[in-house]
Amino acid sequence: MLYAGLGALPGLGAWLWYNAIRYGSPFTLGYTLDRDGTLGFSTPLATGLHGLLFSSGKSVFLYIPLLFLSVTRLRPFLRAHRRESPVVFVPALLTLGVISCWWCWSGDWAWGPRLLAPIFPMLLLPLMETDGNSPRQKWSLRVLAGLGFAIQLAGTLLHESVFIGYVSNRFAYFYRQGPTPGGIRDDLLIHHFVPEFNPIVVQLWFLLSMLLGNQWAQSHYPWKSLNLPWLAPKGNVRPNELNFWFKGGPGHWVALGLLAAATVLSALRLRRSLAAPTAPTASAASISCPPHELH
Repeated sequence: MLYAGLGALPGLGAWLWYNAIRYGSPFTLGYTLDRDGTLGFSTPLATGLHGLLFSSGKSVFLYIPLLFLSVTRLRPFLRAHRRESPVVFVPALLTLGVISCWWCWSGDWAWGPRLLAPIFPMLLLPLMETDGNSPRQKWSLRVLAGLGFAIQLAGTLLHESVFIGYVSNRFAYFYRQGPTPGGIRDDLLIHHFVPEFNPIVVQLWFLLSMLLGNQWAQSHYPWKSLNLPWLAPKGNVRPNELNFWFKGGPGHWVALGLLAAATVLSALRLRRSLAAPTAPTASAASISCPPHELH
């Protein structure tokens, strides 16, 4: 932990220097305007943790399904990496706690719990202890990785404002700058905690509407089970176009090509690593010395 702290000093110094140049003080973070300044870290810890871990709209497990498998490999990882584990998980848990208390713990407007993105690699490290000889674990890894890729692809193909804006227009009472008259500070409450408005499902509904047509979309919307006629889609709900996040210039195509190549190479590497059998670990009790070395 001491060496980890020393290693963080250069980054911490650069961060404080940046704050001093931009905001006039090393300890001014730039989050002083509007609700950042008035609400700050005012969310109860339990509320933020529930939202980031278990809510129907922002649970990190929904957007990174591999975390389900990572949790099952946590104990083997802790046994195999006792010295390294605190360096990995202490910063991750502290980050989770701090973000949970931020007034906008969800990181909206955004796709998924974006404020936790820096710790996603740490949370997935227990996958290192996946048993390559276990067909069940190998297939779980493949299925969950593919599902996670599909979820992120759905979030990329349409801008999040399509979904958030569509739902917000139907629940205008909740969407104000600051607390509502009822004291509700979460202005995306419906998106976060009502399962029928799960962003992933609604995003897929929008994408399918582009393929199957507006009539299909009006009769197969995800929140139909709520049986609220005033929430039924009316008019054209199909998005006008997909969002590829670039305008098609040469540099953008190069970046897109590199991203596609990296994705393919990562998938091939994952497949190769899963196909390779894991060598059994020899225990000390199973190692015997030749007779001529006993003396």
